[in-house]
Amino acid sequence: MSSSPFLRHISNLSPVTALAFQTVQDIPDSVPELKLLVGEGPFIKILDIAAPESILLKRRVFSRERIHGITLSSSSRQQNVLFWGGRSVCITRATFLPREECVFEEIRVPDWIFYAMFIPSTSTTPVSDEEVVVITAHNVLLKYDSTSASWYELASGERCMLYSAHLLYLPADTLNSQDRILVAAGTVFGEILLWSVAIISSSSSSSSSIHGLKNPNTHYRLLGHEGSIFDVNISPKYYGDKCYLASCSDDRTIRIWDISQFDSSFPVSSDTEIKKTGFGHELAQGGKCISIGWGHGARIWGVQFLPVIKESLVELLSISEDLTSRFWTFHPGQKNTKNVELKNIATYQLHSGKHIWSYALDFERGLLATGGADGKIGLVHYRDDQESQEEVWGMDSILTQIGVFPDEPAEPNRKDKKTHDTFKEYAALDNDCFAATTTQGRVLTYTLSQKRWDLLGQWTGLKGWSILACWEDSGLIALGDHNGQIGVLDTVSKQAWWWQSMASENGKVAGVFLGRAVTGDEQKYYILTTVLSPTIFSLHSFKMDHSKSPSALIDRETLLLRSPVQAGEAKFLVTSLAINQKTNQLFLGSRAGGLGIYDLSSTIRPLWALSHTLVHPTDAVTAILLLESGILTTSRNGEYSYLSISLSPDICLTKTHASKPSLVIEGARQQDNLTLWGFRGKNFTIINQTSQHEVHSVECGGAHRAWTHRLNRYFVWTKAGKAHLARTYPHRKLLQSGLHGREIKSIASHGDLIATGAEDTLLRLSTLSPSSGQLCPGAVVGTHTTGIHALQFTPNGEYLFSAGGAGELFAWRVRSANEIVLEGTCEGWSDLRIEGFDVLPIEREGADVGSGVLLAIGYSDSTIRLYHFSPSTGTFRLEMKGTYSRIREQKTCCILHVKFLPNNCGILVAGTDGYLSIYPLSKTFSPVSLAHPLPLPPKSVEKRVHQSSIKALTVAACANGVFIYTGGDDCAFGITHIDTKNSVAESWIVPRAHASAVTAVLCVGVRVLTAGVDQKVKLWEVSEGEKGITVEMREQRESAVADISAAEVVGGGKVVIVGVGVDVWEASDGP
Repeated sequence: MSSSPFLRHISNLSPVTALAFQTVQDIPDSVPELKLLVGEGPFIKILDIAAPESILLKRRVFSRERIHGITLSSSSRQQNVLFWGGRSVCITRATFLPREECVFEEIRVPDWIFYAMFIPSTSTTPVSDEEVVVITAHNVLLKYDSTSASWYELASGERCMLYSAHLLYLPADTLNSQDRILVAAGTVFGEILLWSVAIISSSSSSSSSIHGLKNPNTHYRLLGHEGSIFDVNISPKYYGDKCYLASCSDDRTIRIWDISQFDSSFPVSSDTEIKKTGFGHELAQGGKCISIGWGHGARIWGVQFLPVIKESLVELLSISEDLTSRFWTFHPGQKNTKNVELKNIATYQLHSGKHIWSYALDFERGLLATGGADGKIGLVHYRDDQESQEEVWGMDSILTQIGVFPDEPAEPNRKDKKTHDTFKEYAALDNDCFAATTTQGRVLTYTLSQKRWDLLGQWTGLKGWSILACWEDSGLIALGDHNGQIGVLDTVSKQAWWWQSMASENGKVAGVFLGRAVTGDEQKYYILTTVLSPTIFSLHSFKMDHSKSPSALIDRETLLLRSPVQAGEAKFLVTSLAINQKTNQLFLGSRAGGLGIYDLSSTIRPLWALSHTLVHPTDAVTAILLLESGILTTSRNGEYSYLSISLSPDICLTKTHASKPSLVIEGARQQDNLTLWGFRGKNFTIINQTSQHEVHSVECGGAHRAWTHRLNRYFVWTKAGKAHLARTYPHRKLLQSGLHGREIKSIASHGDLIATGAEDTLLRLSTLSPSSGQLCPGAVVGTHTTGIHALQFTPNGEYLFSAGGAGELFAWRVRSANEIVLEGTCEGWSDLRIEGFDVLPIEREGADVGSGVLLAIGYSDSTIRLYHFSPSTGTFRLEMKGTYSRIREQKTCCILHVKFLPNNCGILVAGTDGYLSIYPLSKTFSPVSLAHPLPLPPKSVEKRVHQSSIKALTVAACANGVFIYTGGDDCAFGITHIDTKNSVAESWIVPRAHASAVTAVLCVGVRVLTAGVDQKVKLWEVSEGEKGITVEMREQRESAVADISAAEVVGGGKVVIVGVGVDVWEASDGP
């Protein structure tokens, strides 16, 4: 093996399995800085909370184990950091962490660790004032002796298999003369054991600081959960010496147990008759369950009590497989202690896929950090968020505040029933004020900072019907009434200007849509009005003269527009508007998903639409945003699209990107990131689509109600006849972007552009950062309904094909890492999977080169199909079909790989039977005018290479045929030479090349790289001589990626390995 490395690890993105806040004060009396320690696989990273995506340090702590926990000591001498995970721990000084020369010494433990902590040393001559104890999977308490560098068993509870544990150090007090360790142990079989041991001090300077422990006492055996115990947490002592234990389980519940009397409880016998599995038993020996919390939609992985803030309130946190972190509270002083309500007070979702694996709390600052399987790290200012109280008003209280008393009808001749006022419409004026109309024709404003309602006026035309909109930050609102009039109201001076929206129409104003054009210090305001049966729209424009006091509305004009609806189509009901003052174009979106474009400089009257395009076929266009390169449209069907616009010779819209997050989209804003808002179930939700996380969510009852929204400020809505206001300050953000939330199954690349597909059904585009080697996330699409198992770019990178379960095969047009559009869908079968396929550009007669793509596809039922994809029509046409079977035995298998051989001499097929097969293609074969589909030709080569499935395969051309490098389920690495001219195959096998299945094989320069489920990456030298093939392993390294599924060479010399996470390596030819 070479002394200089061929493989250099560059970066990785793995599930975040451990988090801890660290307060750093480098200079005395300076302001402390908050850092976040991140355990990501075997690596530790330090992030700066003040600068997201800023990695201060990244180092490998363990050779193989994942970091499952990080504990910081509270030593008065020096702060130490304890990393633990699997069967390894590492202890280092906190001040050493940021230094490159910091050495991480991995200490092996005899058993799997479930919790580790520092406790004060009890030695009279201590080497250190802190020592490390751990609780293991067999309920054994171990202590590390740094002098002898070995572990000692201090005590053990009942010998059983644990799934979780928590330790609490209890210093000596008036009731107990010795320090103790309290152990909560959650078992695989649903039991919770609470036991403790007293520490016996050592007086000898040569012996261990903790010399021994008294016999352990089992205080409680708690039963009730109907699944394995995934986490337990012992609370600090609250008021009245109350102490609780929280547990969570596979049964999706959180249980709170009162363990306040554990000191005075009788020891529990280990051979009691009630000792069974905990599943379904409500009987407990000591202690009692006082509350059960439901709310999580999947397994709950963690719980933790928070320090008490209010005397009568206990708060705790939970994290779950369902991607949510939830805060809960209960009042321990309730009289009926058997049914204490555990209330979910806040829920946060910042991750995608499945699983939140880790969390950290900073109680002083009110911060929560969460780490997920998707590699994201989310940060929530939970205290600020939860202290933002919702405001609610009834109409009667508002009328009283503005001086109108509800019991005195404004019109005495009307019945009281008809004089009752209710909320009608809302509009957000600025960060501190919104407007509202009522059914009695009142126009109100509310100022948030002053908590004051004001009456702007009351109009008869607005009674029973009103349309309200505003130009943000202008102080102006637009109104439409039931008499066909449009009004502009200055909320500062309370002046109003009214005019008829259409000269020939006196019916209700059905819609009011606003625009604005800014030229220097001058602003021109636009109002588009529609009626209930629109064939003509009215576009009103005006300016405001602020040189006068009060301000005056001037230069009012009206332009008529003919509806862009075409013959035989439904009505064009306007739902959105945008004006491009650079091109003088007006864009209108419709309820049916259409987009109309007008040229406002045209002299034709009424104005006709230049084009009408259906951009969102199934629902309304809710927003149109003007961008430098085109426009962005959103729809209530949950889709948003980027469209480029070409003006010559005719207006043409081209969709460059489209995606459909799980949201009924009502609006969007594009700045550095794309922010979307709308409704998801009963919640109004704001999401950062670029980083794929939830910014805010408010439970309001759903979309069918009056509402308005000011981004990052507030959300107002009507519920049960009352007006509600919730603050939507951005208390949530991402400190680190992630990738997939489940196992990545496939990867493809073109240049530096990377496509990945995973079991989370998402297709993601990324690029590699030239400086850090980190993956930079791009576009995300979620069209697949099952996991994506195969991806392939065309050689020119213009098209990407993706395939997976349910026989799904999609064609995508790709322009960049942020632009991908679905171009075609191939026929599929719900009971089949596509595990492998290949693409080949072809030339048709009378067409340009590359006008089509031939796809060879292998299915799980042994079927092989060849399709032709036409980019011009977006259709797939079946050209050839056949069934794979072995020549003599006529046995079939699931096909895992299909490759076009060089020079178009055939199709290479490999599957679960371990055979390589070649189906020759005629040199004259071209899908032009042949009868379709053709039958699959007979095999020309069949060669068994592996004992079972061929999990990985790559092809390299040589002078007299091809070399095929394979990795098998039999742990072997295979090299097969096939003379394609003479149909002769010869194989060489490296048995036990890996300790488990070989799932990735790549040609990297002159060498071959393999990777397997054993998380090993190996580089092989394969040479051909007179005696055949010789294979030598040149290097092997540990990968941080579990369940490796594929690998790809990206950007010339970098190797990207995927599975549960992503590893990036740089390969060199070496000496």
